[in-house]
Amino acid sequence: MSRKLAILDDNQRILESRLRRLAVELPRLVEQRVRAAMVIGSVAAGRARDTSDIDVVLLLRGGEPVRAHYRWWEREVAPALAVDDRFPVQPLFVAQTALRTTEPNLRAALASGIRLWDPERLFDDQPESRA
Repeated sequence: MSRKLAILDDNQRILESRLRRLAVELPRLVEQRVRAAMVIGSVAAGRARDTSDIDVVLLLRGGEPVRAHYRWWEREVAPALAVDDRFPVQPLFVAQTALRTTEPNLRAALASGIRLWDPERLFDDQPESRA
């Protein structure tokens, strides 16, 4: 998970520690509703800043994402993950069908993401490139 980021050294250590903690704690917090989790965005791309958040794609066990998933996250998951205000986790719930998208921005984000938890290797379930 180690990627050098454009942030202060102390924040670099904090972010790396936060990612390790997410990889350990997130599965037990979300496994009833989520099958896999991956970091995307500036953290995964190596462009994180001191004020960045951690964008996490959460692959739902079933169905499409609805507001209730985000309310559940805010009520039950976010408080368990909160340490301080640095690098807050921003969830992005997706259905498994979203992994088969040909939309280039999501495909690129998933291709360069940092897997936190993917016991079934579901993030490998992407379409071949149509270059």
